[in-house]
Amino acid sequence: MTRQQVYGFIAAEKTTYPVRLLCRVLQVSTSAFYDWLRRGRPTVSDEDIADAQDANLLREAWSEHRRTYGARRLTAEIRDRGHGWNRKRVARLMTVAGIEGVHRRRHGKKRSRLAAGSIAPDLVKRKFTAAAPDQLWVADISYLRT
Repeated sequence: MTRQQVYGFIAAEKTTYPVRLLCRVLQVSTSAFYDWLRRGRPTVSDEDIADAQDANLLREAWSEHRRTYGARRLTAEIRDRGHGWNRKRVARLMTVAGIEGVHRRRHGKKRSRLAAGSIAPDLVKRKFTAAAPDQLWVADISYLRT
């Protein structure tokens, strides 16, 4: 939600709940809310208009690259076009405009038994009890592939 939407929500709900409580829940200072009330309620701020124009530029660059670019590639593309935006601004504008890059699927490592190495012979033959002390030593070394 933008600040304007938050302040509008607080203004609509202030008859039901205390303003101080609403501001605390929505993490807005009460003085900022009352300052917004005093100045008047602009429907659209200058920041919102600038963000909408910048989001349109971002959407054009994203469409030209087959709608696959994410925030990092779009940042480089926008900088090549002469805008000095950083990656966080591009990511925020992508969220506002509903733009999302394509995610590549990661495949797990495929191993075959032969590629993993030779299998050690079972010298104990699964008999873990010894007839006398110091004849059979057994340990659990799970980090070695056997």
